[in-house]
Amino acid sequence: MEPEYIEPGEKALMVGNASILTEAETMVIENDQQYLSADNFRALGKEQARKIGEYWDPLIKDAHAMHKNLLAKKNSFLEPLKEANSIVGRKMLPYKKKKEEEAEAERRRLRKIQMDEAEKKQKELDQAKLDEAVSLSSQGRESEAMGVLEAPTPAVVVVAPPVNTAPVPKTKTRYRKDYEVDILDINLVPNEFVKRTANIPAIKLRVKSFDGKVEIPGVIIRETSTPY
Repeated sequence: MEPEYIEPGEKALMVGNASILTEAETMVIENDQQYLSADNFRALGKEQARKIGEYWDPLIKDAHAMHKNLLAKKNSFLEPLKEANSIVGRKMLPYKKKKEEEAEAERRRLRKIQMDEAEKKQKELDQAKLDEAVSLSSQGRESEAMGVLEAPTPAVVVVAPPVNTAPVPKTKTRYRKDYEVDILDINLVPNEFVKRTANIPAIKLRVKSFDGKVEIPGVIIRETSTPY
């Protein structure tokens, strides 16, 4: 396997990085001179970082521009397809809704038939019970007649006929239920639905402009030190 080719510019940066890292790892700071030398050494790191930026930034800029251009071209090819799918999807919705409404209407019609049939059978059972009780009473068998009247009537079970409407054909298209929300008065919206965050950069800028000698309600200001 052939070794990976490395551009001369990259190789020079790699050598510089290795040298700086080795020196940092072996550095000892135990007196003022070493402390000042360490401070000067950090400037070497910044200079190396500048060289790295000069080498890579133009390449990155060109790559970003190419990526942006290629992505725009890809989206320009995809946009007509998205529009076509959207058009057909909107045309499918009315038919889907019509079929669902037809099925629902048929279910209501059959449900009414089922309830009417159950009511009819219930009346027949009640009438049969009454006829039996009257017959027993006419024979002087009053207690038996009362027993028949007080006995619970068996529950009527009527099986609903199948829905005759054809269902909506199964397709690969899926519909997702969604909702649109309009805010009438933001002051009435509960806090759990309102996103409120502090503008940290703006706060820091204000603090720096007053050299830290400023108070901002609801904010604690702490001075820190960061090497640069």
